Amino acid sequence: MARLSPDALDARVREILDAYKVPGAAVSVLVDGKPLYRASPGVMSVRSAKPVTDSATFDIGSVSKTFNAAAVALLVEVGRFGWDTRAIDLLPEFRLSDPTLTPHVTVRDLLGQAVGFGEDNITNYNSRFSRDEIVRQCRFLPLRARFRQECAYQQYGPVVASTLVDKLTGRSWEDFVEDRVCGALALKETYATYFRMRDRSIACDPHMDLGDGRMSAFPHRNFDALAPAGAMVSSQRDMEVWFTAFACGGMAGGKRLLKPETVEALLEPGVPVRRDGIHPQRWYSRYEANFVTYGMGWYAHDFAGRRINEHTGALEGFLVMGCAVPQDKIAVVILTNQHQSSSVHALRYLLLSHGLGVEQKDWDARYRAVSGSARRGARMIDGQPYFWRPLDRQEGTKPSWPLERLAGDFVHEGFGSVPVRVVDGKLHIDVVGNPCVAEHWHHDLFRAVPDDPAIRSYHQQIFCRFETGHGIGPNVLDIPTIGQFARSSAR
Repeated sequence: MARLSPDALDARVREILDAYKVPGAAVSVLVDGKPLYRASPGVMSVRSAKPVTDSATFDIGSVSKTFNAAAVALLVEVGRFGWDTRAIDLLPEFRLSDPTLTPHVTVRDLLGQAVGFGEDNITNYNSRFSRDEIVRQCRFLPLRARFRQECAYQQYGPVVASTLVDKLTGRSWEDFVEDRVCGALALKETYATYFRMRDRSIACDPHMDLGDGRMSAFPHRNFDALAPAGAMVSSQRDMEVWFTAFACGGMAGGKRLLKPETVEALLEPGVPVRRDGIHPQRWYSRYEANFVTYGMGWYAHDFAGRRINEHTGALEGFLVMGCAVPQDKIAVVILTNQHQSSSVHALRYLLLSHGLGVEQKDWDARYRAVSGSARRGARMIDGQPYFWRPLDRQEGTKPSWPLERLAGDFVHEGFGSVPVRVVDGKLHIDVVGNPCVAEHWHHDLFRAVPDDPAIRSYHQQIFCRFETGHGIGPNVLDIPTIGQFARSSAR
């Protein structure tokens, strides 16, 4: 089938970006490293109107996991350990909340979202914890998915795996990735974190709709402890090289990153993203696919008879995606400086179809319908869809104690203190560094809503339950996605 003309493709790309109010983007399709289409429409920031260029950097969010996996793979290639080496043999301090599973967790499981930690929890945001502390926290995390039976996407496994780099090389993960991984492919604008950039004038600002219908720019936030899972930055031209390397057996521009067999080990399908599993059915609505799996730092799914390897990245104010199609040596890069939209999913299939020369559909309409269906099918809270495990509300109940009895400091061995205060008749809960206002939901359950709109876009609500525990009165604060916090001193 004939491909769209360059002008027709460019018009469609810009229509999609405009429809989703994306301030700036960088979009590419390459075949064997040669551009079939590339464009950098829009601006780096609505504050400056500086145009996007191919050297402008975007926060790439969870695409960082592909770099982290490559860093670990370099150590596998030189024999420091194997994919199926047990985590506790390399990190004796690593433990799970289920001690019977701890001895079975391997490097492959950590990179492959196979441990079962479950969905992200708010401890990942505004994090005050170091990577070593994150490793220790694993022993307290509830396991919410079946071990090795399904993808349970989160940040803990990749961060734990990243500490192997520090421990076995004597270098920081950041230095190793920038030198050995980015350096191998001569990537010039890729950094372990935004705050390590030498020239921040080339960095796009993050943007999101803060509730007034307009895209607003705001400052970068420090997520450095989570860098191996989601805080790197890169440019269009570097991302073109990166995804070409994985589409072409580990090489790009005549430079080799990894051996072909190592690349295939990373890209091969892993644990399934189950339709009936921990993640909502809406995950499948993102794909034109019969199967979706997660390998080591990469998703794998089918499209047009090919295996597509990809990763999205969503970090406050940015949404990006990259794809590699090894069978056809095709790479796709989509970088946007706007938070949370279906634009990248529509662009993915527009660009993949163009690269593969297969029938185009109205991808924009397809993903608008998906987005609308998801909104209509979701519980609406404060005018926003709530996707994450909706909880029925029992009307006509009241808490067992007055708000003043709930106030105090609640402490967890792994996650520190959660202060609870009553201010102007409202309950305020600081959930591991994220201030929230909590409303009574039912019985002794409260719905805490983060003050920060950027945090709220990921965690629209956190349910917290006050319990008696041992003794009299509300002595335990149970946050199901984190654990139980005990009152620091009985009242």
